[in-house]
Parts: sequence; C-alpha cells; structure tokens
Amino acid sequence: MATVVRAERQWIDRGRSFIGVGFPQVLNFAQFPVFAYNVYAVYERRPLETVVATAATMGLKLWFVAELVRRYDGADTASASRSGGRR
Repeated sequence: MATVVRAERQWIDRGRSFIGVGFPQVLNFAQFPVFAYNVYAVYERRPLETVVATAATMGLKLWFVAELVRRYDGADTASASRSGGRR
C-alpha cells in the first residue's frame, strides 16, 4: 500500500488527474458507473449482481493502481539508473 500511495503522490505531483480519457485514467472513470450499479444492486437486494459488480469495481480499481505502481516503478528504476544505482 505504501508503494501505491507513493505512486499516487507522484502522479499528482506531475500534474496529472485521476479522471480523464487517457490510460490509466479511463479505468478509474469506468469504475464510477460500475460502482453506481453496485449500489443499485445492493439496494434492490440482488446478490448475484452485487457480487459481480463488486468484483468488477475492485478489478478496475486494482488495475488502475497497479498501472500507477508500474509507472512509478519504471520512473524509479530510470531515476536510479541515471544516478548510478543510488536512490
């Protein structure tokens, strides 16, 4: 989780938004209607739809943060190689 927080902080520090039409922002944006359907399924007491929507919401969110971490690790590795292996 600490790496996710650092990756999110780096994303913000570089002036990027979490909502947008580019990748990985589209994953975060797509999560909203899926989550809205999830709330609806809970309200209507539809257990199968609730489970599926919950899994989809979590999958999209985890894919989004995994992409942020992948980019953070790539930037961190590039930074380390420029500084001669020191971080």
